[in-house]
Amino acid sequence: MDRPVRRPTAVGRLLELLHLHGPLTRAEATTSLGLARSVVGDAVTDLAELGLVVVRQPAPSRTGGRGRPSPVLLPAPDGPVVVAAHVGVGAARLRVVRLGGESVGEPASLPVDRTAPAERTLAELAARAAELARGAGGPWVGLAVGTGGMVRHGVVRSALHLGWTTEPVQAEDLLARHLPPGVTASVAHECSLAALAERRHGAGRGAGSVLVLACEHIGIGGALLSDGPAAVGHALEAGHLVVDDRGPQCPCGQRGCLELFADGRALLREAGVADTGDAALVSDVLERAARGEPRPLAAARRVAERLGIGAASLVNVLDPDLVVLTGPLRALAVLAREQLESRLADSLVARVDNTRLTAGELHEPVLSGAADLAFDVFFRAPSNALGGNTGQTRPDGG
Repeated sequence: MDRPVRRPTAVGRLLELLHLHGPLTRAEATTSLGLARSVVGDAVTDLAELGLVVVRQPAPSRTGGRGRPSPVLLPAPDGPVVVAAHVGVGAARLRVVRLGGESVGEPASLPVDRTAPAERTLAELAARAAELARGAGGPWVGLAVGTGGMVRHGVVRSALHLGWTTEPVQAEDLLARHLPPGVTASVAHECSLAALAERRHGAGRGAGSVLVLACEHIGIGGALLSDGPAAVGHALEAGHLVVDDRGPQCPCGQRGCLELFADGRALLREAGVADTGDAALVSDVLERAARGEPRPLAAARRVAERLGIGAASLVNVLDPDLVVLTGPLRALAVLAREQLESRLADSLVARVDNTRLTAGELHEPVLSGAADLAFDVFFRAPSNALGGNTGQTRPDGG
């Protein structure tokens, strides 16, 4: 492309609209964006020249109706890809997603050594992402990573499950060193990404503010996504909410943190299963509970009651419209709904506002949210990422 994109912000907004909602007529896109027809027309031309959008002319009307049918816009089938990653205990999960939201191939795994320095782990992650992107075809424009710990502006300040605790890890900078030009690096808290995904594609669609609680084998995280345009939510250290100040010591330094009573370790302990560090054991206990085995089912209900105590306190403070449980906690919304809702009803805010609690709808919401984050960065300046020039961005979005 040998000229600057004429209206870069309009181009990004139109591309995001097609990515999230699929094919639209140009008339529908104009109405959704609230922009002038000429602005949308320029954006369509620019995106077509960049190879990002396909414009299909509709067949002539057989009824002889007045006016010309609006052309249909859809993401290019060989368009850009991003790699989404979720770094968890012992392993990272990676998925390639193409513009338009379609996953390319099967998700991949990468072992994560807790004793390895952060730089080595992130370098290996970038190398694996590059390998997957090459196999997918189409330009690679972004890598987004979700992780636990305290994550602020791409910096991981503490991730106990990864052993990154001695000093802040400049995760985005470390990743960027190993990425080709034009490929952006983004790092966010795993629960913020899960909240983004559930809000856009899952149980939180159409809701106002959404509180997401997630659990892995170790720990409980949370994120609040407020009402308004969907963006990465505010991460919460929900697992370190104190529910019993006489309870056991937590590695964070407090006593009686919520995650000591309601994460995967707690479920295994209540079910009488030795914790070997294998996250699959948690899934096994929940599957046995779903089959009605007495001890696993009782364990799930006890864990759910304690989780409900924490959820009620969070609702009192944050006042969300909806609470979404993801990861292993999702199963509790089915197996132990009575216990969860009974404890949630202890919250005055939940009773007055009729706060709802539900299970997440997405299988791997962190990966879905990471893909959206990577594309959100790309949409800000798609021409730049593909080697073009967006010129100056107009502040009014036109």
